[in-house]
Amino acid sequence: MEEQGKSTQKILKDGFNVDGSSILGMAKVEKSDMHMIPDPNSFIELKVGDFVHRRFMASLMDHTGEPHPRDPRNIFQKVIDKARKMGYEPSMFSEVEFYIVD
Repeated sequence: MEEQGKSTQKILKDGFNVDGSSILGMAKVEKSDMHMIPDPNSFIELKVGDFVHRRFMASLMDHTGEPHPRDPRNIFQKVIDKARKMGYEPSMFSEVEFYIVD
């Protein structure tokens, strides 16, 4: 488990590379080198028995190092910025839903 903790810290610090061509509609093969930049503030550990699941939100950068135009976090940030320029102060909340099926 200590080794997993070290790799998690490295990912949170440095991010990690992804192949954008394997994500439908994200990038052509020649421009598929992408990089995920984790948001350390979103990091959480979920422990279930002996298993530890670590998760975080991340931003997708294109092959030039710029935010990818189809990255949902990038799109959302642009909407927030536009609303602020219009004089609004956006306020967002999540709604957790679940279903119990018997």
